[in-house]
Amino acid sequence: MATKKTATTKAVTKKQTAALANVPDYGGDAGTGTEGFDEDRVLRFIKLLQTQSPEVLEGGDGYVEGARPGMFYNPASGDLYDKLHVNLFARDRHFNEWIKLDEGGGFVQRLEVNDPRVAQIMSEAKQQVGRIPVFDEPTHELVESVRLGVVICDPEKDWEPVDDGVFVIERTKFPPYKALVDSLMKARAGDGTKIWGRAPVWAYRIEIGSELESKPKIGSPYYKITMTPAIEGDVTKSLLPVDHPLYLAAKQMLEQMSAGAVRMATAEEEGREAVEDAEFEVVNDGSGSGKKGQLPF
Repeated sequence: MATKKTATTKAVTKKQTAALANVPDYGGDAGTGTEGFDEDRVLRFIKLLQTQSPEVLEGGDGYVEGARPGMFYNPASGDLYDKLHVNLFARDRHFNEWIKLDEGGGFVQRLEVNDPRVAQIMSEAKQQVGRIPVFDEPTHELVESVRLGVVICDPEKDWEPVDDGVFVIERTKFPPYKALVDSLMKARAGDGTKIWGRAPVWAYRIEIGSELESKPKIGSPYYKITMTPAIEGDVTKSLLPVDHPLYLAAKQMLEQMSAGAVRMATAEEEGREAVEDAEFEVVNDGSGSGKKGQLPF
């Protein structure tokens, strides 16, 4: 279930709702001048909150009321979730070249999967996964990334769509993501035929959860994700009917993306902390400012 960012946000929302019930009849002026305002709506990255995420540090500038480690936070709506129940409408796989975290962690460039530089970096490093060192820039590293456009829904309200955003898969998130995709591709219907290829990707309801890493490789614990079909872990049971509002909402989002009215935020816009949740910890040194570090994996 979602909770709003602050009590103030709730109050503002209630006032707005009450006002909307009494909108005057503007006649022929209705809608005039609003053309184009919905173009290029940017979907923000949904964050998995860690023990030192600014949103959970009470008293800090980034604190969000009610936020706890292991929760998911959508900065666009201010909503918090214990678990995400979603369906997908878009996927974008690429590589990000970053300055190493201990050198500042800044964004350098995005590279497509088939970019010759990607192949050259992997060949020189003799490495294809993780943080791949860049041969001609010793302070840089290459990281594979997948952006997933998602519609968030409420399973307690018949899977009603309630929010949207981008869920980013990098590094520690790849094993559960690949396991999910493998289960979707292998699933068979009651007649024994494969479901994959017969259903669109937005027909699958998916649950994204978090669990505390039992053997963290640094002093403080961190949370990793789980990804499963949303209903009893069963792919077939998790399929949506074609007339369901969630199915239609995701299909509409894809259409809006294709028309250029909606786009997914980029790693350059969101910053590395929003992209690499568990791998980008803020270690409090007692000064209140914090020092940025990285997990050794």
